[in-house]
Amino acid sequence: MRQQRPHLCDTPVQAPQRLSLSHSLATLSSRLQNQRFKAMSDTILSRIDEMGGRIEELEKSINDLTTQTSQGAGSDAPAPSASS
Repeated sequence: MRQQRPHLCDTPVQAPQRLSLSHSLATLSSRLQNQRFKAMSDTILSRIDEMGGRIEELEKSINDLTTQTSQGAGSDAPAPSASS
């Protein structure tokens, strides 16, 4: 018969190895979280910049419409009717 190899969890881990493995896992976890946080932050900042551009375009359109309305009110506006 073939001899079974011990499962990884069945082998005793010495204290220094356990600490090293724990430290490595903590470091890896931290790096992954930092990468994910950076990606999310970049996405959020990109969307904020995009929204800022849209707001500026909207403000310009509103100002243009306000200017057109105030200029047109004096010359193109119909005369008030004397209905009284």
